[in-house]
Amino acid sequence: MSDSIALIIGSTSVRQVGGLFSLNDLHRAAGGEERHQPSFFMRREETQALVDEISKSADSQNYAPARAVRGKFGGTYACRELVIAYAAWISAAFHLQVIRVFLAQAAPGARSGQMDLDYDRISPAQAQDLREIVQAIVDAGIQKHAETWARFQKKFRVNSYLELPAARHMEARQYLIAKLPRGYAPNIVEDPAQSADWPPERVNSALSLVAEVMPHVSRAIFDAVMTGQNWQADRFMLSFDVNTRGLVAQAKKIDGNAYVMPMDRFYDAIETSMSVEPSVLARLAATCANRLGSMAGRLPAASGA
Repeated sequence: MSDSIALIIGSTSVRQVGGLFSLNDLHRAAGGEERHQPSFFMRREETQALVDEISKSADSQNYAPARAVRGKFGGTYACRELVIAYAAWISAAFHLQVIRVFLAQAAPGARSGQMDLDYDRISPAQAQDLREIVQAIVDAGIQKHAETWARFQKKFRVNSYLELPAARHMEARQYLIAKLPRGYAPNIVEDPAQSADWPPERVNSALSLVAEVMPHVSRAIFDAVMTGQNWQADRFMLSFDVNTRGLVAQAKKIDGNAYVMPMDRFYDAIETSMSVEPSVLARLAATCANRLGSMAGRLPAASGA
């Protein structure tokens, strides 16, 4: 096998053969659960439909989107699009991690041949915070260190608590605190950054919403980078819609000519900072005059003089 390692996720090296990535290595990096085996993913009807679409695209005419490799380094190897789809099938968190790999690859100054995943891991202070809570769990006689950390790693699908994404620190904190008796070790359990006694259900709801939103934001930026847009100067709007599936998050690029501001700043922006064509100003003035006339016509007549 002559191809070099393509990327690294945590402590797991993901190999590349002929421009295809090892789904078996990705499976191991995601925690290695049996239900997430690459063979299960490849047999899905949705996956086969995606393979067909990729095969039809102009840049995929000369290679297969996925193939099985035999031998010592054997397994299922797939193209970048299938890698991203596989990660999304496993979990939103793993999907986000894999997207960040390719974003890092596309960023200026990225190294070729190997992509390092930026987990945005917890800070030393956040790591110390988790260690203190675990120590409190041990001191309370609830669990030993080894059992607590083993359950933690399984829960958050990491090889070490130091690999935990910073965005999940609060979620991890709540998970560990839930093991302690109420009121135990308040100097450790109390979050100094939390100014209010937030209800646990509200915290969990907020964390779930963040987990739902982040893949959409990452996908919007990923698409902008991969299509050659000037993404560093772009603006994106996050919105929420409610449909039969519940609350659905959407992240969309804002048109370069669009302005987003409060109404009470609109007039000041037109006067001082907006670059607006005279014809646009004239149309805006006429629209405002028409609206004012319409509003005046609906006002009740003044009482007799």
